[in-house]
Amino acid sequence: MPKSKPLTLTAVAEGSAAEGLTVAQAKWARSNGFTGQRGRLLPLPAEDGAVAGYLFGLGAAEGRPKLVHGLAAAALEPGRYRLAGALDDPTMAALGFRLGAYRYDRYRKGRDAVELELPEGADAAEVERLTAAAFLARDLVNTPPNDLGPDALEKEVRAFAKRHKLDVKVIVGDDLLKENFPMIHAVGRAAAEAPRLVDFSWGKAKDPKVTLVGKGVTFDT
Repeated sequence: MPKSKPLTLTAVAEGSAAEGLTVAQAKWARSNGFTGQRGRLLPLPAEDGAVAGYLFGLGAAEGRPKLVHGLAAAALEPGRYRLAGALDDPTMAALGFRLGAYRYDRYRKGRDAVELELPEGADAAEVERLTAAAFLARDLVNTPPNDLGPDALEKEVRAFAKRHKLDVKVIVGDDLLKENFPMIHAVGRAAAEAPRLVDFSWGKAKDPKVTLVGKGVTFDT
């Protein structure tokens, strides 16, 4: 089944609502009090009364978030969209939109998504990398502990490591005491699933070492 034609989301800076619009669209914006206020969406009507597109307010340049287009994606109905108008940085505009379109749908299957047709000049690979990373983190945060205990979190880490060809080492249960990690053992030993330290690494042995330490508490968050 062919995809539907994307609706155009035209970004408008504060005070420049008439720029790039047709006469009818400019009148429509004025009659609805739309001046490019940050985060405001204004549907544009087609001749048959359907929604033909949207105006989206960027607000003033001063203090404008780089990911401001996320405000639009969070408010839009499911469907396909394309960006137009004032796009200072197409990559950041696309990234903001994609991040704003995030929905946690593990328990709500079949829901249509808010999709984006990448604007010209956007770095598609960069947008995809950053979006995938953010969505993975959000999914882990939003999954309740009855479905994401230590076992499940370890599986997620192993899957991530496999995708990116990382080395993984896991120390589980009483082995934490043998490896001198008594506090990790003490915090999680009363849980139904054994506590563990998951360590993944990449790079060459001669590379400078940078270590990031995170705390994955799954039983009370």
